[in-house]
Amino acid sequence: MPPYLKTEIDYIADAHRRAVPILAICLGSQLLAEALGGRAIPGESGLECGFIDVTSSIAELPLQGRYFSFHSDTAVPPAHAELLAESSCYLQSWRVGGSLAVQFHPELDTAGIEELLAIEGDKLARFSVDVGAIRNEIATALTSPSPGELLLDAWFAALPGVGAERFFDSSL
Repeated sequence: MPPYLKTEIDYIADAHRRAVPILAICLGSQLLAEALGGRAIPGESGLECGFIDVTSSIAELPLQGRYFSFHSDTAVPPAHAELLAESSCYLQSWRVGGSLAVQFHPELDTAGIEELLAIEGDKLARFSVDVGAIRNEIATALTSPSPGELLLDAWFAALPGVGAERFFDSSL
């Protein structure tokens, strides 16, 4: 493991101990697992790339939906974690206290997905990912409010004393 990731894991563990709310996305979910006593491991199902269906029975967070995903590693959460959502290939969300982990990318908009597809072109070609199909789905999958927007809004709104409106107020 590169030293900078060990530093990040220590930082995440300290923030969790201090009860700082953490939203850990993709690699962040794997680092959160390491920070809290779980593990990051290579995924047995290979690369999960594109828009995936995430299922969840948790009512207080809108985790169920179609999200953009790009990963081949996964996390084994700590034993005391609450498992929240999955896809047909991988665990997609879990939490411990105020720390929420998601393996997919609720934060990416069209520009973010396009940038990732451009940066990872060689890897996508190696895995025979149909980039055209992903691009064709962007417009329908990210219709506002997208599942990612709904999830992020719900998470920010639940933060004590913050709420989504204050977080997104550029005048602060």
